[in-house]
Amino acid sequence: MTRLKSDGSRSEPLRPGTSHKRALMVLCLMAVALSSWALITMNRIDINVVLQADGSARMTEVWDVDVAQATEYTELYQTRQTHSVTTIEDFTVSEQGREFILKEDWDTKASDKEGKCGLKPISSGYELCWGIGKPGHHRYTLNYTITRVLMPCSAQSVALDMVLFEANALLPREASVTISRADSVLTSADVEDFVVNEENATGGFEKGRFVVRAEHAMEKNDWLGVHIVFPATAFPLVDRSSMSTDIAPEEMTSPMMQDAHAGRYEESWIDKFWDFYHEWPLLTLFGILGGLIGLFYVVRKIAVALA
Repeated sequence: MTRLKSDGSRSEPLRPGTSHKRALMVLCLMAVALSSWALITMNRIDINVVLQADGSARMTEVWDVDVAQATEYTELYQTRQTHSVTTIEDFTVSEQGREFILKEDWDTKASDKEGKCGLKPISSGYELCWGIGKPGHHRYTLNYTITRVLMPCSAQSVALDMVLFEANALLPREASVTISRADSVLTSADVEDFVVNEENATGGFEKGRFVVRAEHAMEKNDWLGVHIVFPATAFPLVDRSSMSTDIAPEEMTSPMMQDAHAGRYEESWIDKFWDFYHEWPLLTLFGILGGLIGLFYVVRKIAVALA
């Protein structure tokens, strides 16, 4: 087919078959690139909580992840919500015996984060951040202390209300939490109440410690949380001045149920897009592909109409 221009001259023949093939080839290449973009697979996370006599907790987390070649991300982070009297201390990250350099002011936009870590204060607590490093398999170990984890909930009791992990962008295939005490083995006499979030986790008392496990590969918004009440005599060094003992124990159970989704900031449309992509990658790619094909035909029709 040869088109006739308005000035009477003849233009070059149009070859719709060729242009379509080129467009489809470009779109396919884009789809392949997007399918390998931003892929970080979380194989497993293990969190160990060791309760200290003063009510603080020594935390150890092991993150087993695989990082794709084309990922856009440069860091990982764990969010820890804290009360007004709670702080995070002695934060370190290591991998295969190599300890990361602690940066006092963590810059999320820094170009070089490999082998570095830092704390970033947020309105509800802290983000514990560290550089991902090169693509491939990684096994990061986080260590830190949370002060005043155990809080008075009555004149006779102290409680641990804590969300240990919440699946959001990263969805671990396996996840477990172990809770023990530093100075002795936990016994049934040390515990007045033990509750695990029931949606996706199981937990129980095993050989002097509490163990909580995800029942299946974690899905978006799954979380691991516990509510444990101890008699005050089990932790006599807990600072009881930080909270009124007039609050009923049943009121103290609410933070665990609320904290799992508390402190969330309004995400930008880009963050929401990537969240959707992580959950529905094929649907996202087909949507993008369909949008690009539609855009191609619209632009082509406009070009034909204007020619």
